[in-house]
Amino acid sequence: MMLNLNKEDESKKSSSLKFIGVFTAGLLLIGLLGVFRGIEQKHVVVANVDKGVGLTKNLGRLLFNEYVLPFELASILILAGIVGAVLIGKKDL
Repeated sequence: MMLNLNKEDESKKSSSLKFIGVFTAGLLLIGLLGVFRGIEQKHVVVANVDKGVGLTKNLGRLLFNEYVLPFELASILILAGIVGAVLIGKKDL
């Protein structure tokens, strides 16, 4: 198995670690509910198409001006996932 969890390893986990996990999951749930509550439906007008649609320059402007916070949060989540995968896959010596 990748994690090598046995019965004796499970008993070593403290209850405070489980509490922190439940607390963090609750905060994530509250954050997701707040995000879904703030979503508004927008109507897109297709009649006035700009000549610059689809250019990398316009995408860069959007990512680093209007959507900089979600872009940075996604990059931090991806980095945390990579580090977690490396730590889980690492063999104990």
